[in-house]
Amino acid sequence: AAEGARTGNTKALARAAARWRRYLKLDPGDAIAHYRLSEALYYGHALSRDPLLIPEIDAALRRSRDLIARPVMWSFVGKSMITLERRPRAAVRELKEAMRLAEAGGDANERARAGAWLVVAYLQLGREQDAAQLAAGLRAPYPRSVYDQLRAALPAELRPRLEELLRERPR
Repeated sequence: AAEGARTGNTKALARAAARWRRYLKLDPGDAIAHYRLSEALYYGHALSRDPLLIPEIDAALRRSRDLIARPVMWSFVGKSMITLERRPRAAVRELKEAMRLAEAGGDANERARAGAWLVVAYLQLGREQDAAQLAAGLRAPYPRSVYDQLRAALPAELRPRLEELLRERPR
C-alpha cells in the first residue's frame, strides 16, 4: 500500500487491498491486517475519490480499533469520519475517546493528535468556543504532514482560525 500511495499507483493499491482481503479470509481476527486494508483503501480513495470505498474503509478501521483498543485507532476512525465521510459530529465521540485513552495511558503525542482533529471537527460544526478551549491545552508541535492534513480537512475560510488556534509550529 505504501508503494502505491508513494507513486500514485491506484492499481498497486487495489492489488494491496485484494491481498489483505484474501489474508483476512484466513485470519479475520488480525487487527493489523484490517488496518493495512483500510490504509490501502484510504490511499486508493485519496487518488480515485471513489465513494464506494468509504464503507469498506470505515468497516476495516472500526474492526481494527475493536481488536486493538489503543487511542491511535480511535483517532484514525475520527479522522476518517472527518476527511472521508464528512461527519464531524460522529467524529467528536471517537476523538474524545482517543483523548481519554491517551490521557489515561500517558500518551501526550496521541492526545495532541486526537485533540487537533477534534479542533477541526469543532470548527466544522461551528463550535468555535469548544475549539478554542480545547486548543488552549494543545501546545505540542505538529509535524508538517499532520498540520497539512488538518488544514486540508477545513474549508479555506476556516483555515486561518485553525492556524491561530493551534499556533502552528511545524517541525
